[in-house]
Amino acid sequence: MSTSIAARPAQTAKISISLLALTLFMGTAAKIVLSPLQEVVRVDLGMSDNQIGLVQGLALAIPLALLSIPLGRLVDSANRARLLTGMALACAAGSALTAVAHDFATIFVARMLVGASVSGAVIAAVSLASDLTDAGNRGRTIMLLGLGQAFGAAATFAVVGQLLGWLPGV
Repeated sequence: MSTSIAARPAQTAKISISLLALTLFMGTAAKIVLSPLQEVVRVDLGMSDNQIGLVQGLALAIPLALLSIPLGRLVDSANRARLLTGMALACAAGSALTAVAHDFATIFVARMLVGASVSGAVIAAVSLASDLTDAGNRGRTIMLLGLGQAFGAAATFAVVGQLLGWLPGV
């Protein structure tokens, strides 16, 4: 197997961009997984429609509004790969906390953690992807990251819909 040295950086960039798109796929899935489950969660936790609306909207919007600029500055000054890893771990922690939440306050804080980490992951992924491609291909690269997010949303609804079909009484 002979691969020229010049082709290796291009292959590495493609793999890296694919992994970034996969990261955004998973982040988007974690962010919207509650949407197809909202009625089940609302009934199970005894939440009002207003509370489920706050968990679905405000809990994700507050971190985005408050942290986008500070996270952008952090992305510019810190190791982006490590920051992205930290964001993925925070997203996993927020998702786990969402899964075990027994009241409105806990699920609200958990969703805020997911919202903050996904926002940071998007910022870091776009920054990394921009450095991995030349100016002529940057638009295509950002589109691939956007497709990762879109497919993450679609897959979440498809998978959760199938899983809900298996639950008796739902």
